[in-house]
Amino acid sequence: METGAEFAQLIEPHRRELQAHCYRMLGSTTEAEEATQEALTKAWRRRATFQGTGTVRAWLYKIATNACLDALKKRPHRSLPIHHADAGDPTDSSNQGAAGIEETLWLEPYPDELLPDPDGNPEDVFQQRESIHLAFMVALHLLAPRQRAVLLLCDVLEWSVGEIATTLRMTQGAVNSALHRARTRLAGQHERPQPATQPSRERTLLGQYVDAWERADVDKLVSLLTNEAVLCMPPDRRWLAGRAAIDAFMRDSIFNPHAGNRWKLVPTRANGCPAVGFYLFDADSQSFRAFGVQVLELSDGYISGITAFRTPALLPRFGLPGTLTEPPPTLTGLPVY
Repeated sequence: METGAEFAQLIEPHRRELQAHCYRMLGSTTEAEEATQEALTKAWRRRATFQGTGTVRAWLYKIATNACLDALKKRPHRSLPIHHADAGDPTDSSNQGAAGIEETLWLEPYPDELLPDPDGNPEDVFQQRESIHLAFMVALHLLAPRQRAVLLLCDVLEWSVGEIATTLRMTQGAVNSALHRARTRLAGQHERPQPATQPSRERTLLGQYVDAWERADVDKLVSLLTNEAVLCMPPDRRWLAGRAAIDAFMRDSIFNPHAGNRWKLVPTRANGCPAVGFYLFDADSQSFRAFGVQVLELSDGYISGITAFRTPALLPRFGLPGTLTEPPPTLTGLPVY
């Protein structure tokens, strides 16, 4: 590890998995990138401390995990609106600017293309998908940061209790205690996602969703939802539960004929799920302007959850443009699991 080129060659194969780990810890793509870069910079500066008694991968994870724990000391945890209040009234928009919203930090979506390349093993692919699923992320961020780190190192990375104790400077008894508490709380907050929808059904469902949204066909959109589907729209604190409530909201707000909204959707993937970048037509520029990213959760071949992150700045992280002046790409070639 004497030269920068040699060091870069050594660490580069681990960058993607380190960044995904930092995302699980921090809940933000931006913060995950920053923490990963900070960890790699620290690794370069401390390269003389690597004694070769363990793997470079474990050494890097130790630095990255502790960098995330340091970052979490400076801010509250991230979540989604579903854990802040009861389901809202679909026709009442009065709580969109609820007091305290500025202090709330929301989870951010994570582009699948930033994940480590899967090795083709279906079980590994499912585990990778599950470990960044939004429902898992929400439950994970209800844990105290050190419990979160212990759980991830043990249950996602499959480290031994001894390895975790060394990494986090804890006793093995403290690790076992934190792991038990984390698993107990997670079991009460998180249900494992359904087995992956067949790729052909997923592609068809996403195509129907995009087409119905762009044609403002609320009847078709609602027909794609499960009866218990959930819609949340951070940074709006309000969230909606059930097909009827989502139907009423779409007709009253998003597709209200008096609003004259026109939309374009571009397929992508986020958090192991189908997703879209969505754009609203701007009459002044005669173009579709970035509006945010929607992540679609599926169950039994239908959409069980829509999380619409209404943050235009997210789209470049998915390789999507800020404006569309031409028809968006088709579904051809869209990656699926």
